[in-house]
Amino acid sequence: MILEIDMSRQLTDNDSKLLFIAFAANGLFSLSCGLAMTVFSGPVASLLGVPRPGWILGLGIVLILFGGGLLVNFRHKRVSQVEALMISAMDLGWVLASAVLVFLAPEFLSREGLIAVVLVGVVVLVFFELQALALWRIACSSPLQAG
Repeated sequence: MILEIDMSRQLTDNDSKLLFIAFAANGLFSLSCGLAMTVFSGPVASLLGVPRPGWILGLGIVLILFGGGLLVNFRHKRVSQVEALMISAMDLGWVLASAVLVFLAPEFLSREGLIAVVLVGVVVLVFFELQALALWRIACSSPLQAG
């Protein structure tokens, strides 16, 4: 049997409150980090050992857009399955990129920077896991079709 996912289906908070709670928490965390990185890009870059504050500023802007988008979806209580999968994939990408940075290129960051990358990576991994669990529950509640 193959589990079919209807990618055009619009999910609501009635489908999975867990998914929308995870999106809200993810959005608030991303928006908060993004604002801090944007407003304090110089000191954050210095603390993390990043040579150019512009990199922190750029990442902060991306996080503001990402977090804001998640909060808009949470507010509307509606998201497509494609969007939910893409958001989860972006979170997994963040976690994998963090692991690559920490294990393959630790010399690019200060000790504090490495600790921050690991801690943020763990938080994002929790968001990914909650979202994946919610999506799995939604998919399992759909009818199974023989393949």
